[in-house]
Amino acid sequence: MDGRGAPVDFKEAIRYQKMAVECLRKKVSNIEDWDISVSDYKRYQESTRDEREEVLKSIGRFQTWLRAADTTCPEACFLVGKCYNMGILTSKNSQRARSYYLKGAKHGDAFCQANYGSMMRELEWYEIAAHGGSYAGAYNAANHYDGENSQKERYYRRLVKR
Repeated sequence: MDGRGAPVDFKEAIRYQKMAVECLRKKVSNIEDWDISVSDYKRYQESTRDEREEVLKSIGRFQTWLRAADTTCPEACFLVGKCYNMGILTSKNSQRARSYYLKGAKHGDAFCQANYGSMMRELEWYEIAAHGGSYAGAYNAANHYDGENSQKERYYRRLVKR
């Protein structure tokens, strides 16, 4: 198989297959909302820290992300949580931000895990996020153990340096 005009990416193919199965399981009528949300999530993650707020504003698809998040698209949960947390494209609402971060965290999104852990100050979520590849999760977990010179502190410091 040649990817039909795009490079072959089995990891991405499996991800889309899982997304489609989840949509069918939940009888999601609009898979396009998920697809758009995943694309916007990637764009957000690829931007620099200074650009991120403007990226969310320029994309401006809060209602699309909200529909996808309500059908448990983890990437959309992150975007909606971020908007509620920062008051971008909607009014600021920490309680709603936490609930969307938790929803995405439970479905494996490392950035939701790190943000939820940060809002709740829960070490468990920092560690889960760190193992999921989140720099912020590793950083927060390392800081939790700061000064102990323990094996866990050294482990999370190594993750931060990667």
